[in-house]
Amino acid sequence: MNVCPIGAITWQQKEGCITVDHKRCIGCSACTTACPWMMATVNTESKKSSKCVLCGECANACPTGALKIIEWKDITV
Repeated sequence: MNVCPIGAITWQQKEGCITVDHKRCIGCSACTTACPWMMATVNTESKKSSKCVLCGECANACPTGALKIIEWKDITV
């Protein structure tokens, strides 16, 4: 992830995910601006970057079932 000016956001190859180092994050919002899906946010209380944690609440709240949480193995491109 090259978007974070201080390198607080990194790709973890082993886990296959992006992580945020909250000790390094300065809450500059560069990640929020760069995320094409607008999933990255800066927490108003901690002033640190946060990201989608796949909690599924958006899918649960969707009245039409348009949003679904699926297994990674079920994703086709």
